[in-house]
Amino acid sequence: MRVCLLASGSQGNALYIESSESRILVDAGLSGRELSRRLERIGVEADDLNAIFVTHEHHDHCCGLGVMARRHNLPVFAHEATIQALPRLGRVRDIREFEAGDLVDFRDLQVRSFPITHDAAAPVGFTIETSDGKVGIAPDLGL
Repeated sequence: MRVCLLASGSQGNALYIESSESRILVDAGLSGRELSRRLERIGVEADDLNAIFVTHEHHDHCCGLGVMARRHNLPVFAHEATIQALPRLGRVRDIREFEAGDLVDFRDLQVRSFPITHDAAAPVGFTIETSDGKVGIAPDLGL
C-alpha cells in the first residue's frame, strides 16, 4: 500500500492511496489543476484514479471534487448528508452514498467509515485495508 499526502491544512486537503488494484483520493480540497500537478509529482496520472472518498463537505476538502469526478469519470463515495451539504458539486454521474459505520468493498479495498466530531453535516474518517496493509484517516477532529 502506498499513501501520499498531497495537501493538508486550511488551504486544502487531499490524500492519495494506492494498492495493487486501486488508486483513490480521500478528499479533493485543491483545484482540479493543482490536484493533477501534485499527483504528477508522485508519478501518478489523474486519469489512473479509480474513485474519490469524501470525509466532509468543507471547501478545503472538496473544492476540486466535482471537477475531478467529471474530468476523470470517477465515482464519488460520501455520506448522503455530505452530498446534500455540498454547495457546488455540479453534475457528477456516479455518487455512491454510505452511512457512517458502513463497510464499502471497492476493488481490492475495504473502506470502513466512522463518525468523527467536527462542525459539518456528517463528517467521517476512514480505515482503508488491503492485503498490503491498513491505514486510518481522521481529518479535522473537533469543532
